[in-house]
Amino acid sequence: MHNFFKNNDIEETITIDDFIKLLINKSLFKKNSYIIDNISYFLELYFLKMIYSVKSKNKVNNFYNYFLSKISNCHKYNLDLESVLIEFDGKVLNG
Repeated sequence: MHNFFKNNDIEETITIDDFIKLLINKSLFKKNSYIIDNISYFLELYFLKMIYSVKSKNKVNNFYNYFLSKISNCHKYNLDLESVLIEFDGKVLNG
């Protein structure tokens, strides 16, 4: 992970929100198998942070289940991960 940050000129103190946005906007998840394999963990960290900072925990929980299920299906059936992450960006990060 350290090498990923170093090779992509990313500060190691970046927030999880900004890290996920960077992965999506620059399509960095396509170039690194570690990121592809662990994208669900990054989203889990994001949702864990969100659950403590919002009043509508139901909405966060619904998004959490929805997107982790979609990512699991991407891995299981070799589907396009990019479309799921773009949807995540539109509905959760910028929605």
